[in-house]
Amino acid sequence: MSGLRGATARALALLGAMLCTALCAPAAAGPLDEARLAAAFDRVDRNRDDRLSLAEARRFGIRRGVFDHAASPRTHLLDRAQFAAALQRQFELADRRRNGVLDFDEAKAAGVRSKRLFRAADANDDARLDFGEYLDAMQRGLR
Repeated sequence: MSGLRGATARALALLGAMLCTALCAPAAAGPLDEARLAAAFDRVDRNRDDRLSLAEARRFGIRRGVFDHAASPRTHLLDRAQFAAALQRQFELADRRRNGVLDFDEAKAAGVRSKRLFRAADANDDARLDFGEYLDAMQRGLR
């Protein structure tokens, strides 16, 4: 009987943890701010062809593997939607805690080039970047 109580207690603890993750954790990155993404895309699209090459995307800080995953297999270029998807994927891959924000180490893994850029983009000074702040850090770091 005590084994059943132990299993029930573990199941209830797991259920509680799942509920807290769903209800207590900060919200994941919300809908992408299309105007800010469009401005970022325009800044990096040097030849104004409305597509990003690997070189243009790398200039923005998009990792090669993320680019390859998001790019059109036919053209091997990113359109605006694929650019947004690549940034979102890079953010999510770096978000090890799955809490919708990046600490400095996670942000660095997501392409934020320095602590200075991280701090400058951290608008609410909480030592974490949400997706909008991450986008700001990436733009500030344009080469």
